[in-house]
Amino acid sequence: MKPLINKNRVYLLLLMVLACSKDDNKTETPKELAECGLIELGAPSVFPTDKLFLNGIDESLKEKLTAEFWYHDAFTGVSMPVETDENDKSFIMAPVHPELPIEGGELQVVFKNATGTVICDPKALTISELPKAEGYTNKVISSFQNLLKQRTDFLNIDQAMLAGDLDNIDPKDVPFAMLYNLLNNEDAEFALIPFLNNDIVLTDESVDKATSIDITNRLLNKYGVLDYLNQSIKDFEAENSTNASGKSNKTNESAGCYNLDAEDLVDQMRSAANTEYSDPNTITGKYFNDLSKAAAAVGIIPQAATAATIVGAIVWAIQKIEEGYSKTRLSHFTEFEFSLLNNDFLEEKACPEPILTAVVYAASQDWSIDKTIWESLMQASSFISTPAGKNIVEEIGFGAVSTFTSTQLSNLANLGNWEDGILKVPAIECGPINVLNSKYLKGKTQGSAFEVDYTDNGGIEVYPINTGADVVELSLRTDVFYGQTISDSQELNLTPVEIKWTHPTTNPYIVTPGDPVDLQLELKNTISFDIDLATPPEVGVIYGDNYSEAPNQNFTILTPVDESKYPFTVTAEFISFECFRGTKYAKPITAEIIINNSKINVYTNDDTCFQVGDYKEFNVNVTGDDKEVVWSAKNESGQTVGINQEGGFTAPNTDGKYYITAALKSNSEIFDTIEVEVVGSCTCYWNFSGGSYAMSYNQAWYSTQGDLTTGSLQLNLHNDFDVIGDEEVIINMYTSFLPEEGETKITTGTNNDDIASNLITVRGLNFPGQSAVIGPTGNYSVTLKWKNQYLEGTITGTLQKSTLEGDSEIPFTLKFGANEGLLSCDN
Repeated sequence: MKPLINKNRVYLLLLMVLACSKDDNKTETPKELAECGLIELGAPSVFPTDKLFLNGIDESLKEKLTAEFWYHDAFTGVSMPVETDENDKSFIMAPVHPELPIEGGELQVVFKNATGTVICDPKALTISELPKAEGYTNKVISSFQNLLKQRTDFLNIDQAMLAGDLDNIDPKDVPFAMLYNLLNNEDAEFALIPFLNNDIVLTDESVDKATSIDITNRLLNKYGVLDYLNQSIKDFEAENSTNASGKSNKTNESAGCYNLDAEDLVDQMRSAANTEYSDPNTITGKYFNDLSKAAAAVGIIPQAATAATIVGAIVWAIQKIEEGYSKTRLSHFTEFEFSLLNNDFLEEKACPEPILTAVVYAASQDWSIDKTIWESLMQASSFISTPAGKNIVEEIGFGAVSTFTSTQLSNLANLGNWEDGILKVPAIECGPINVLNSKYLKGKTQGSAFEVDYTDNGGIEVYPINTGADVVELSLRTDVFYGQTISDSQELNLTPVEIKWTHPTTNPYIVTPGDPVDLQLELKNTISFDIDLATPPEVGVIYGDNYSEAPNQNFTILTPVDESKYPFTVTAEFISFECFRGTKYAKPITAEIIINNSKINVYTNDDTCFQVGDYKEFNVNVTGDDKEVVWSAKNESGQTVGINQEGGFTAPNTDGKYYITAALKSNSEIFDTIEVEVVGSCTCYWNFSGGSYAMSYNQAWYSTQGDLTTGSLQLNLHNDFDVIGDEEVIINMYTSFLPEEGETKITTGTNNDDIASNLITVRGLNFPGQSAVIGPTGNYSVTLKWKNQYLEGTITGTLQKSTLEGDSEIPFTLKFGANEGLLSCDN
């Protein structure tokens, strides 16, 4: 007989279980018991691990009661907390009979509250014998071997590699290595098949091995574990003999990242989405949950501890093969991208555009196997919340350290798969995987310029329905990839054709009837330049040499003389039918220009003198429908001066001739101009005082072409402009007396008819009521100021008065202001 294995804490745990769950100092049945109240057992007889419901428990006692199991008026040391299920019903798990683990028998159940006080009389309970199932455990192990081989063969995993030292194992194969070693590894501290086939026992205090295996057979049979395994093998074979595309899955082409296609990815994500084994809300998940709780409940019975260990290992192994297969499959997308040949289109190049490429990257989960088998097992069972359950989880060390050899663990650690008692399986990422088919993808656009279409051969294309910008988004179909999706977007733009008249630049364009008009049309964003030009029949057209051949096209139209034919419209239309331009979505592209006729006349109702700084309004008459004009003004040098757009003109500070123009806004070639003269001042005057004479008049003018000598400055002072030659005073001076523009000049001179001698002559002294002859004599002082052609000044001196009585001198002062030229002052 082989020696007992008792040095490993895994097996010593069974003794710890006894210490945690069994009181070796049995006590007598309490002599005084509290009133039981309404607590009743749901059934008088149950099988081990059945859920035994309890009735009549007060709400205040729920989750505070402990059930103790007594046999022949003695406490067996076995107890468990009263639990509540998802429907708030109280229950306990029926244990294996602590004294008669095979055949069962009667027990008493005693209920105690949180302080350990007995609250009711013992309740009689019979633990029935589970049906005999000889050899059932071996059949389960054999079926599990087939299950493991089926999964590893499908994934093309070499089991010889799993049995070796694991120094070159692929990280994704680590879960299957643990399961293989749990079954087969004779060199490790524990493996199921060697244990069942030899005489090794777990501890020297456990019941005989045959009894332990008998309990295991009966318990596994109760839950139909063999049927589950066989059905799982059958279902997997049916599901994976061919994948979704119909191709054989007999090799590892769909495992890992090698040679993956879209259907392989679908298959892997289907497997990854299968979590029924761990979801207690599913039939499969509930099955494992109940089996896990049963194994935990059996484990608190010393005589059944070995059976519980074997059942727990098998349950955990079944769960982990499902988990290992699921979590090492690609489960979620990490990156997705697609492309088109073109993203920016002109209307004549915007044909339906196929999606050129679509690839995705996917990854498995990064996961780990907890340091003990029991810890993983209990995570799926509410039993972990019980005191006994917590003790089992904390104390049992049945896990990787007992499944692998020290060499294997060392190699796993070197590969990064074993750390701090946790078996780690890193995620893998695969890609790029081609998913360019409409069965995997769905598309949409965010705007209104493009739409997405699916072709009969599985392609996807975008096609234009309007000009402008848009965004197309492709995503993987959640209904194909088991709720997983990822998306990518591409910006699209359909640039519209542009045509416009670049000459003339105004629209409507005003012409003189009968005049020819040159037109120029510009096309942008086009491939072709096909144009149709439409005019009224009475309008002639001369086409340029580049008609329909260049982006800039010239035309000359011959306008009608008949004014009744105005206005009329010239329309150019772009007539290409390539790609988008040939679809029902294309809108007409035209450019129109209106031709009209008009006449214009500028006038003013104010014909008074216009001096520097004065304001005068000008008006315009326009014939035709287009009445809007643009006002402008220029001086004699052609320089622009200010005028407002209501025709209001303020005379500049410089006198002279100005030209006021009104032109049609739509056609500056239709205009009219009026001439206006600005003078320095419209106020002309002269004042004479001397002797007995005092005169004041407002009629004066000057000339630089005097009567006596060409080039003289002549000042003419009148009392009546209507009588030419009736000047009261005429003064001639040499032009050197005239100051510079804007300056004042003071000069003295002597009366002399010889103006060339730079002297001054005063003549023509014809004063009203004059009875004497007054003539020039003596010297004069002259002050002159000349600005804006306005001459203003003072002359002082002496005149000679001759009468019959004799001659006398008259001192005088003459002040004046005069414009140049006869009638230049309008007073």
